[in-house]
Amino acid sequence: MTDDNSYDLAEDLPTPRPTPPPGKVLPYQSQPTKLSPSATDIDNLKDFQIPLALLCLGLVIQPAADWLIQRHTLASAQLSLLEVFLGLALSTAIMIPAMFLIARFRAINFGPLPTAILKWAAISVAPGAATSLLLIFLRFIPFGSLAAFLAGFCLYFALIGVFFDLDQSDTWYCVMVTFIIKVAIYFALIYYIH
Repeated sequence: MTDDNSYDLAEDLPTPRPTPPPGKVLPYQSQPTKLSPSATDIDNLKDFQIPLALLCLGLVIQPAADWLIQRHTLASAQLSLLEVFLGLALSTAIMIPAMFLIARFRAINFGPLPTAILKWAAISVAPGAATSLLLIFLRFIPFGSLAAFLAGFCLYFALIGVFFDLDQSDTWYCVMVTFIIKVAIYFALIYYIH
């Protein structure tokens, strides 16, 4: 016969953790966890930081590469730097009307004008600088110059697509319109000079 007054001993329960007093937050709880970059970080990178970096690098690399390839004098380096700045100003000035034409006919949104100008300036300088940098090494290889120019064109095409979130057909359209405008201006300058 069992005694109804007997009880089994229960296992010891774990001691509860002390909770912080109201109003106090543990340090690890106050810091937001950032597992992936936010959309604004990526937009800032694509709209400002990368174009600015490419523009600055291009303005340094292009004259240095030209100096290494052909001239080797300080005066020629200064002339090359002047050519790069004039080319940047002219190319960016060409891109702005091209951008408005493209936006009108293809319904492409290039974003705010200052951001678009910075991106087009980077696109104007970076591929040429990359081509000149590659020519330092590839000019001694058969068809090396052609490979350098193809790499510069691929960079030009990729930057337009990436900076403005364009698909392949819109990117080709941008490339063709800017090419046609540049060729037209080139022949117009030749005609008016002679």
